[in-house]
Amino acid sequence: MTFRAGKKYAKDISLYDPIGVDKDGETVSRMDVLEAEGKEVLEIGEGAFAGDDKIQKVQFNGVLNHITIRKNAFEGCVNLIMVLTDSGIFNIESNAFKNCPKLIRLGN
Repeated sequence: MTFRAGKKYAKDISLYDPIGVDKDGETVSRMDVLEAEGKEVLEIGEGAFAGDDKIQKVQFNGVLNHITIRKNAFEGCVNLIMVLTDSGIFNIESNAFKNCPKLIRLGN
């Protein structure tokens, strides 16, 4: 039997959960993104940031290819205001930004 220090809540996330894939097809986690500046992320996985109420801005710098944002990737990110990229080319799946009432800017 194991015990944890505190109660786990539905909004708890792990920095090591997969959020997408890079150009080589390797799985990318939040920790990879935090650690690897300059690594090109081409896809944000299904439900990757769903329910994260702390995200306000997402910016992809130096991205030369298009970016795929999978379904429900940012669903319920109620404080998300803008998603920016240098390339301006998105492939956005259904409900990727569902229930993001403050989202006012998508693109470059």
